[in-house]
Amino acid sequence: ILERPSLPSSIEEVTYKIFMVGRSGVGKTAVVSRLAGLEESSNYTETNGIKKTNIFWPVKIWDKVVLFKLQFWDTSETSIKKYNHILPACKDKVDAICSVFSFDDATGFNDVPYLMNTMAAIKEKPANIVIGTKFKPWSSSTIEDARIKEFEDKWKVKVIRIDINKPSMRSEMFDCSYQLNTIYMKSNKILLVGGVVFTSEILWYLYRRVYNLWNNYTNTCEVPKVQISESRQNISEVMFFTNESSFCRTHLYDEEVCSKDNCSVQYLRKIISYMDRATQSLDVCMYFLTCQSLSNAIVNAHKRGVLVRVIMDRRMSSNVATQTVLFYNNGVAIRLAYEDNLMHHKFLIVDNALVITGSTNWTMSAFFGNFDHVIVTNQHSLVRPFVDEFDRLWKIFSQSQKYLEDLPSAFLQSSFNDSV
Repeated sequence: ILERPSLPSSIEEVTYKIFMVGRSGVGKTAVVSRLAGLEESSNYTETNGIKKTNIFWPVKIWDKVVLFKLQFWDTSETSIKKYNHILPACKDKVDAICSVFSFDDATGFNDVPYLMNTMAAIKEKPANIVIGTKFKPWSSSTIEDARIKEFEDKWKVKVIRIDINKPSMRSEMFDCSYQLNTIYMKSNKILLVGGVVFTSEILWYLYRRVYNLWNNYTNTCEVPKVQISESRQNISEVMFFTNESSFCRTHLYDEEVCSKDNCSVQYLRKIISYMDRATQSLDVCMYFLTCQSLSNAIVNAHKRGVLVRVIMDRRMSSNVATQTVLFYNNGVAIRLAYEDNLMHHKFLIVDNALVITGSTNWTMSAFFGNFDHVIVTNQHSLVRPFVDEFDRLWKIFSQSQKYLEDLPSAFLQSSFNDSV
């Protein structure tokens, strides 16, 4: 206890997605590297696609300890022009827009108001963050302080300055923050820090969102529509299905309120609601899956832009009643366990933050007749092993694509023979 002071039993983790925008060469990637404590390259590097960097930052507001997880999405101007779907997709998903310009480039600074106006058209306006960089030791600023002050007054946004000619007084934090972030990802036992000066300023722009989140939670009896990882309380639920669950099936497709505490329809809808909250990823590892409602929730998540991965047992996936063809036709990534042994797992991971597992296959007979159970939790110490196991299985079954490509035609042939 003396060597390692105890931390609060439940630490709130709040995730914010920050999209980096700006001209090529202004230092967007270098800014993220500096905040994450990574070595900054002196050479210009074009970022292909989208590079995501997580930076963790602990804050105590009043009596509440919050661990901010800042996800910086970095992409190049070339990628945005080449792939016209990147900008619209990112605009709809992010919580903040970070506009980066270089003090050496007045044209890039003039683009910032245009970028902010473009993002202002989003229904839920993201927070605005503006960073001015000076990464060249020999460079001289072409943007006067008066112009910066005029911009700040007009847009009510403080320009954060990053100048390598003026190193931070807390530079030692930049040297160790990468290691600290790595430790957190492995153990989740240590509160971390990223770049001290600039991360603190960025959090200030996101503070109001957290404040509103807490107010919504404490001042209303409704369940707040927030990410699962942002829930103030730990989620620990147990659902039992019995032979009496069959009586609830009669109101599966209507709004009838069931008086039973263990209503299987209510349980099924709750599982679907967790799936509908997914904003980043949905990993399904299921031995037998025939339930249409849950299958539709998987496809809908994929259509929302959520990264969906499905692992199924090869033998059970060949059953005509299974939903493999539905996933395949809608472009959902599927891998089949082709080993001689059964792939008997039954679990679902939402946003790498919540796991739903138990004895229950996702079939109507399991939900409405069998003696089965389901456990739901967002406790990191329980969720993390499932995340690791899914990633391990996903790699093991990477060779199943060849079999999967022939699956739809085999299904059609099977259905034809049955009808004959």
